[in-house]
Amino acid sequence: MGGDILRLPLDNILYMEAQLHTVIAHVMKNRSQELIQYSFHSTLTSLEDQLSDFGFLRIHKSYLVNMKHIVRYMCKEAILSNGIVLKVSEKNYAVQKNKYLLWKGRQ
Repeated sequence: MGGDILRLPLDNILYMEAQLHTVIAHVMKNRSQELIQYSFHSTLTSLEDQLSDFGFLRIHKSYLVNMKHIVRYMCKEAILSNGIVLKVSEKNYAVQKNKYLLWKGRQ
């Protein structure tokens, strides 16, 4: 995109993935199952700080997930609404699962 500013509805973001110094946002196109990827320079840590109050959960060092799209959350993997399976940090699973359950209870 060459430095363009793009507004994305948070509900459409399934998850964000860290790859080296780049973050890739995996976004649903207009409520369909089709995904679009946007890449930008950032860190998942800074995004986690900004988005945790909006329902995003760091399930792994490489993944920040929109909890609205988690269908199943287990100790080794999370399954998203479109069938994508992501690895879960086993080390942080108990803490993150509690955050997920608290969020889910408020919905």
